[in-house]
Amino acid sequence: SYYNIGIDLVAMCANDVIAQGGKPLFFMDYFATSKLRKSVTIEVIRGIAEGCKQSGCALIGGETAEMPGHYKNNDFDLAGFCVGAVERSKILKSNSVKKGDYVIGLSSSGIHSNGYSLVRKLIEMHSIDIFTKAEFDKNKTLAEILMMPTLLYTKAFLTANKNQKVKSMSHITGGGLIDNPPRVFNKNLTLKFDMENFRLPPLFEWLKNKANISMLELAKTFNCGIGFLIFVEKKDAQTIINDLNSIGYNAFLIGSMIENNSNRNVIFDGWNF
Repeated sequence: SYYNIGIDLVAMCANDVIAQGGKPLFFMDYFATSKLRKSVTIEVIRGIAEGCKQSGCALIGGETAEMPGHYKNNDFDLAGFCVGAVERSKILKSNSVKKGDYVIGLSSSGIHSNGYSLVRKLIEMHSIDIFTKAEFDKNKTLAEILMMPTLLYTKAFLTANKNQKVKSMSHITGGGLIDNPPRVFNKNLTLKFDMENFRLPPLFEWLKNKANISMLELAKTFNCGIGFLIFVEKKDAQTIINDLNSIGYNAFLIGSMIENNSNRNVIFDGWNF
């Protein structure tokens, strides 16, 4: 799990870089703890190296700090930052998204790095043993499912944008499918999600039921199985979806852009709020 946290750290930075249209170049980390535990540190840094490998950037160094008066035993703090590059003329701009454009969804690997406060509360409230098989998946423990590392989308971006066809992109983090997408298109537009044929992954179904929250709350907190959105012209959508699926991502058409007549920048067709 420490290994997975290292991947998560890189993913949160690198996926944000590509959402601007940049290619991740290098990454640095900061690791602070009360006393360095070699086994933990090695696993975290192995994960960071793997995350860098998957996102195509170089791990060029980092800082390690021991602060026994500051951190409780075995606690540690992890931070990182990523630098990417893009030609100024090729930075993705929100005003390039137009009415009639299509929106491609890319599956997430799980809850990525957001919503864990709620998850911890649920585990505590319901006294759940995370090391037993999950109620909704008899092959994996809940711990394994919840600790799945965040997917890196660099290869997806480079593939989708090889002919400069990508208009805008959204990395779905805190704020879920409701607060993230509106940042990447103009306020006179609404993203209409077509959820009729989208099946909410069992993990999110389980979280919704256990927390007893509405679909609205769920979509505001979690990625609901969609980790990344790519905005393209209608005529380019199918080719890009095929290209993304051929390199191992799970890509699908998830919505389209319509005029904003409702004062809401995101609406969900087929989901009952």
